[in-house]
Order: sequence, then structure tokens, then C-alpha cells
Amino acid sequence: MRHLILVKITILMSCGFTWNLAYVFHFVLYNFKVNSYLVEGTMALTNS
Repeated sequence: MRHLILVKITILMSCGFTWNLAYVFHFVLYNFKVNSYLVEGTMALTNS
């Protein structure tokens, strides 16, 4: 019984780690997109 709990915890931790990586990656990509939009917006504003 205790072994099953340990296995569940390990699976949950590995899943959590993968989800955290995916979340961080998504967050970085999203920030990069927003930053590029902001840069394009400011460039357009300064050019006009």
C-alpha cells in the first residue's frame, strides 16, 4: 500500500515538473510575443 502511494507521489511530481516547464515555456513565449507587439507599436508610433 505504501509503495503505491510513493509511486503516485512520484508520478504527480514528474507530471508537475513537466507542467511547470510547459507553463514557463508558454509564459516566456507569451511575453516575447507581447514584447514584440509593444516594440512594433512604439516603432509605428515614432515613425508616424
